[in-house]
Amino acid sequence: MMKLKMYKLKIYDKQMCICKLSQLTESLNSSILNLNSVYALIKDENTYTLICEEELGSNPEIQKHLISIEKNYSLIKFDQKFGFTEIGVLSSALKPLADAGISILALSSDNRLNLKKRKVEQKDK
Repeated sequence: MMKLKMYKLKIYDKQMCICKLSQLTESLNSSILNLNSVYALIKDENTYTLICEEELGSNPEIQKHLISIEKNYSLIKFDQKFGFTEIGVLSSALKPLADAGISILALSSDNRLNLKKRKVEQKDK
């Protein structure tokens, strides 16, 4: 049986949002892509998905092309890099979150696994 390495998760202080945009204009592109508050920009067939700090989600250039916005996400990252060939890293992080009823959007880049979770109120025990 293979032993999994131990990783710690870090939760960032700033709240994140997921913005669905109808288009990415040159003015929007130049106003947001060089900002540290942008976490990811994903293009599919007809829309763009921007994952950024909530404050940026209210930017007038973004609002012009906004289809929808989901707020109150937290950014969680592993504390160190790991190889994409390591087995079980994602499932070991996701299972406890799923068991706790936390909705997750997982992204991978630069040999890091990046998780987004909805902000969850702590339940009384």
